Amino acid sequence: MKVTKPLNFKNKYRLLATKKDYTSKKVNLKIVIKEINYDAKIKQINAKIEAIKNQIKPLSQQVKAMEPFVNALENDNPTSSDYQTALQQANENVTAYENQYNNLKAQIKADSNPLGLLYDQRQTYIYKSMQQLLKYKN
Repeated sequence: MKVTKPLNFKNKYRLLATKKDYTSKKVNLKIVIKEINYDAKIKQINAKIEAIKNQIKPLSQQVKAMEPFVNALENDNPTSSDYQTALQQANENVTAYENQYNNLKAQIKADSNPLGLLYDQRQTYIYKSMQQLLKYKN
């Protein structure tokens, strides 16, 4: 096959096949490249990231509110006013309060776990999207 013009993947082409002692045949071709819509994939990943962040946000706020009381209780100085305030906040049950605090932190860690992979996937799709744009620009 002899190509008289460079192919540019955006046009239609007419192929003429000939062979001595045979009838010539014309075929219309359109070159189609299946593209992956990376922008849509990036939007999906961003939505997942946002959902996880929204799930974690109230837990983080709760941990942040509890933190000074947990710190005061861990100082283990029953005569300090901070300790007394923390004890009231804990409803006199230091162990249960600290367990609640630790469980919240563990839940935040578990819920945040998928974020690293999602950030990596998003970065890969951004890179591939840019490659795709540059490829068709040239």
